Formats: sequence, structure tokens, C-alpha cells
Amino acid sequence: RGGPTRAEMSGVFSSAAAAGKRELVVRRESLTPHQVEAVESGRDGSLYSVTTLNHLQLSGFSGLTSLGPRVGQLGDLLQLILAGNALTLLPPEIGQLSKLKLLDVSHNQLTALPGSLYSLPALQTLLLASNRLTDASFPALPEAGLLPSLHHVDLTNNRLTVLPPFVYGCHDLLELRASDNSISVLEAGVGSLVGLRQLQLQRNKLTILPNELVNCSKLKSAALEDNPLGDRRLMKLIAQHGAHKPKAVLDYIASRAPVKKARAGEKKHAKKKAASVAPPTQDEGSDSDVEFAESRPVIRVVRPDHHVEVRASAEARRVRPYLVCAVVRGLDLTGEDAFKQFIALQTRLHDTVCKRRRVATIATHDLSRVAPPLTYSCAPAETIRFTPLGRETPLTVQQFLDHIEKNRPQRGAGKPAKPGDPAAAALSKYLGFVNPLEMVHIRDNADMVISLPPLTNCEHSKIVHTTQDLLLEVTSSESLGACKSVMDALLVSMCEAELVGGGGVLCVEQGKVLDAGGQLLVLYPSKTDLCGAKVEVRRP
Repeated sequence: RGGPTRAEMSGVFSSAAAAGKRELVVRRESLTPHQVEAVESGRDGSLYSVTTLNHLQLSGFSGLTSLGPRVGQLGDLLQLILAGNALTLLPPEIGQLSKLKLLDVSHNQLTALPGSLYSLPALQTLLLASNRLTDASFPALPEAGLLPSLHHVDLTNNRLTVLPPFVYGCHDLLELRASDNSISVLEAGVGSLVGLRQLQLQRNKLTILPNELVNCSKLKSAALEDNPLGDRRLMKLIAQHGAHKPKAVLDYIASRAPVKKARAGEKKHAKKKAASVAPPTQDEGSDSDVEFAESRPVIRVVRPDHHVEVRASAEARRVRPYLVCAVVRGLDLTGEDAFKQFIALQTRLHDTVCKRRRVATIATHDLSRVAPPLTYSCAPAETIRFTPLGRETPLTVQQFLDHIEKNRPQRGAGKPAKPGDPAAAALSKYLGFVNPLEMVHIRDNADMVISLPPLTNCEHSKIVHTTQDLLLEVTSSESLGACKSVMDALLVSMCEAELVGGGGVLCVEQGKVLDAGGQLLVLYPSKTDLCGAKVEVRRP
């Protein structure tokens, strides 16, 4: 193929092509309506001229139902993230992406997959969650070359009654997620997945677990709850030991129907497993850290084309000097208790790492309800108007402080009176951290106050069950290191809690804090952040 066409030279992605971009993150909200229409209709082919790309994320396009065949020209792609669009099919040319390691097409409307998908030699992670895939959506298996590098597969929330046959042929698979389907049969082929470490099959229609499952002796997590299993003892073990202690379940299966092990020399080990159904000991499953590293939760740091920026005034920095921010994409709070879990982990961090807000304060916002860039300012309480979390009408910050003081629990003899507003009473313990004459606050580009640290957030930008993209901010009066430590802990906790759609990779976009003159103060996460975390961190 020759040089770019005239249409490509003036297209949405022409500047990325001219600059030789290696990473491109494109969201619907960052484009004009005309550009969105051009991308969704396929008229703008400039995307396929950015042949230098290693990482491409294209998300939020509700009118994007297919990709053009020229996607095969992006031969240097390592990661292709197409989550949250309306794709109904993938072009066969996707099989030409020989370097591709991650393909995320979760949260689309896919009903079929091309056979060329099986020929991707470098693919390690395949995320197909929340589509419309059925048993017939997967093409017949090829005779050779079946995804030799695949380690992670997510089939959650589709319309499957059996696992796709290709799964049983991926002998190096480490993680398999297929919860929230209608799977009624787990075939004996699961016994060939001897390296499997994580298995999620909860909320399906399994009535029996095959004996061959005991071959998966390296399992660290096996979520099998909410299946109509016929063996009541087995169901009790699953409920008692939970997903993170699979050894008891495997021991029980082995004791009831010992099977020939898949590998020679393991027969003695099988007899040992059958001897007891006791819970695992501290030393059980002591694989090496190197061997288990690939099954750790993953945080992927992204350097976006347009950072979310907070410009901090000199006055705010004098009162509460330190601030960091970041953006998390692709959160999934729609699952059972996921929203409560997210709120609970913030509360836990406020009580522990933040030392009851004395060291730092966390604030989280629905990014779709915020208009960047932001300003971090300081002003008297009586001059600031906002709508606090849990209220419907705006008021001044001074009125809000007075309301909190009015509901402060009274100490002394006798039983204290029950406060009229328990939420305000809970905030009263933090009144000593603020000065009504110097109230720091964060305001967005639409002139809305979204945050009043260390007290509360704005009702307008609050997190709800459908929130997918988050703005995170941490402020502190003590040190920048305290801010970063708290943000590190927040991101790691979110990652470990698996509150992410599409396979458990937490996508974190860097955020910037600038001074009043536009000079960079903080970029988070930088290369020195998230070091030593108990998760795998992939950096740009």
C-alpha cells in the first residue's frame, strides 16, 4: 500500500499518524459530533494509517458496529482495547495482528467470532465478557496453531451452555472466567488445563463437576457458587471454603472418584489428595513467586492524549498543599454487592491508611458528570455554593458547616440525643480539620464545586451502580508522599477486589496537577509510583 489518502490526511487520527504515535486512547466524549459520526460510520479511515501503534483503545462509540478490514494493517499492535462499543462482529483480518498480546472486546454486542482469531500466535489475554455469544458463535477448531500463548480468557456474562472447545486446547491457560452464563456441562477436557490458577464458573447451571478437575492442582481460586450441584456435601464445601480455598473441593472430588492423573508420576500425589478433605494449610500451594506472577491482579498505566488536569491556586496550596489525581476506566459496579464493596474499601482506607482523614482524604467522582479541567481553590465558606452528597438543593459551605455542627453528638451525662441527620453527625468529627475562612475546594470547568476536602463530595458527581469511568483525587495537609501512598493503596485495593469489567485489568490514566501558572507539580502515577505493590504494574 502507498502513502495515506487525502481523506486520511485530514481525518480524525491524521495528527496521530503524522506524529508516529505508539499509543492512542480515543473516547467518544473527546470528539466532536461530526468526528464521532465519521468514526462510527467507517467513512474516516485515518485510524488505519497510524501503523506505528502498539496500543489502541477505542471505546464508548455506541454506533460503532464493526471495524474495517484494514485493521490488519496495524501490524505492530500489542494491545487492542475495543470495550464498550456496539460491535456485532470482528473482521477476519484481525488474524493478521501477529504481535497482538491483548484483545479486549468486552461489553459489545458480538454474536460471532472469526476463525482467524485462533491464529494469533502472541495473544495472551482474550476478553469477551458481556456480549451475545452463544455456543454457535465460535468457529470450528483448526488442525494446528491454536492460540499457543493464551493465558487469560474471560467469557463472563454471555449466552453459553458449554465452554467453547478452544478453551480445552489452551494447555497453558492460567485464568478462565465464565460466570453468569448457562453452562450445564464442564467437560473432562478441563483436566488438560494443568496450569490453571483461577477458575470462575459461578452462577451457571452445573449439576456435576468432572473427576478430571483434580488435575488442576495449581488452582489458587475456584469460584463455583450458585450452581445447582447435585452433591450436597460438595455444595457445602464450596460455601464453607469459598473461592480462595479450592484444595478442599479438589480433595473431595478425588476422594469420591479418584482418576488417573494427566501426567506420569502424579498417581502417588492423587492418593495423598484423596486421604483428607481438611482445609489447606499455610504451606499448601507454595508455587514460586515467579511461577505465580502471571496470575496476579494487573494495573495498566496509560498515558492519555489529553490528561485530566487540576490547576492548584497558591492559596489552596498554602492551606492544604498536596493533591494527586488519576482516572480509572472500565469499572464494573453492576455485579452483586460490587457497589457496596467499593464504598466499603474507601471507608476502610479512610480509617486505616488515611488515619481517619488526619493524614489524607480520598474523593471519587463519576467522570461522565465532571467537566475538566479542574481548579483547586480556597475561599471563605460563605462565598462557596455547592450541593453536598446526599442532598438535592445547593447551599453555601457555611450553611453546610452550621448544619454539621447542629447535628454534632453531645457528650456528657445521660444518653445522648439521636441526631436528626446521622450523615452530618458522622462528619462533625472532621470539623476541627477546616477553617471556615479558608475552605479548599475543587471546581470543574462548568463552575460546579465537586469536592470539599476533607469533608464530602458533590451530589452531582457521586458514584452510582452504572459508573464506569472514575476520577480519583487524594488531598493531604501533611505530604505529597502521603497522597501517593493513599492513592497507591486505593488502586491496589480496587484491583484486588476485581471491580473491573473485561478480565480484571485495572486501567489507570495519568492525571496532572499544575500550579496557577501552568507548571507541572505532580504527574500520577509516575514511574516511581506503585512500586512494590502486590499487583503487576504495566507501564507505558
